[in-house]
Amino acid sequence: MEEIFSNTAILIFTRTDEQEASAKTFVQGISRSGNIAIAQHLIHHTLGTALKTGLPVIVSMGSDQVGDTFGERFAHAIEGVFAEGYENVIAIGNDCPTLSAPLLLGAARRLENGGLVLGPAMDGGVYLLGISENCFDRAAFTALPWETSYLQSGLSAYAESQSIGISWLIKKSDVDDSFSFFAALGQLGFRHSLRKKLVALFSTFQKLVAHSIEVFPKHLYQPSNELRGPPAYLTLPFPPLH
Repeated sequence: MEEIFSNTAILIFTRTDEQEASAKTFVQGISRSGNIAIAQHLIHHTLGTALKTGLPVIVSMGSDQVGDTFGERFAHAIEGVFAEGYENVIAIGNDCPTLSAPLLLGAARRLENGGLVLGPAMDGGVYLLGISENCFDRAAFTALPWETSYLQSGLSAYAESQSIGISWLIKKSDVDDSFSFFAALGQLGFRHSLRKKLVALFSTFQKLVAHSIEVFPKHLYQPSNELRGPPAYLTLPFPPLH
């Protein structure tokens, strides 16, 4: 029987493709427009993965976000989902290409028990954050050490202060720079649709891509014990891919 999580929505909290290209260099030596195109593919891939779950999907992007700091903008976006009537939010970014629909559904299943559901990233941050409305304290949440390697420990302290538990998912690497970008491509494997699209995107750099993927063999980044686990509505806030 198909599971239905009527009180849970996925929040894609992301910068625009241009903002991503300004903040990150995915491939050294290619033009800014090339990096923008890569960012656009990552955003669309994240959206497609979220839609496969069948859960409602809400996108918070760029200028739509409200607040002076990352924590303020993130908290405001989460509150917006609660205001839509959902009791649980699963927040993700665009920087974890290996994120899957089964994993998102698994997070939704765990979130039914309350508390926090966290997907730890290799760099100390998180690639997924699931939270229930009754566990959300705006002031404490906003004050967390966002965008630092101390976020996981900060979230652990947050959970302790709120007397709630944490359900940890498998650890994954996210994409912050050229090194982690090629590591992610290597982990996706040669037949993965996103990898094929990205390689085709900068076909003039195929030798660079092939060499870089060889440097980051799949087994070095393959997590163990992959968690099997999570009607969408939205208007795409970004242009279609060509």
